[in-house]
Amino acid sequence: MKKKEQFGGGLYDELNGCKTGKWIELGDQFLELSSITQIGEYRQGLKIDKWEIYKKDYSKRINHKVGGGTFNEQGQKTGYWIQLDEKFYYTKNMVQGEYIDGRKIGKWHETAIDHSKFFYSFNQMLISNLIGNPAIQIYIMIEEVNQRVIINLIQSLTSYINLYISYYSIIKFSCCYLCNSVIVFFK
Repeated sequence: MKKKEQFGGGLYDELNGCKTGKWIELGDQFLELSSITQIGEYRQGLKIDKWEIYKKDYSKRINHKVGGGTFNEQGQKTGYWIQLDEKFYYTKNMVQGEYIDGRKIGKWHETAIDHSKFFYSFNQMLISNLIGNPAIQIYIMIEEVNQRVIINLIQSLTSYINLYISYYSIIKFSCCYLCNSVIVFFK
């Protein structure tokens, strides 16, 4: 039986049902291959003190810190923050700047998370899984709309499939740019 991995959680206060203590929260667009978590402290249902934002690298089973900042006693963002862009699911950008009492102030900068290492390591994990179990169906969510990344991934998969074509009967190999996915079926 495969052990289920716990991604987040925390405690609730028994008296008023508010979040309390250390919490690991899943990002709004949490997917298995795009796992964003936030780790920090709650007091009486309010986020307080330092919170950190992590992105999971599944091939190495480690989290990389990609951002974070501080909440004041009223649960408002304060000071310097690096956080997910509001459209992170589509852009994969981080924004950084200053907060005072929950309001953005001054100049904010936008930066992109480098996914090249993530996609390389994901390809390696995918290939090793294929070698171990050829009778599988693989569905890959391409989180990057960048056409070059999609093409590189397809080329990697295609060359891998071509190496093993004498062993397996390929039913279908297709790419859907509109839905940002690659679907590979093995018989």
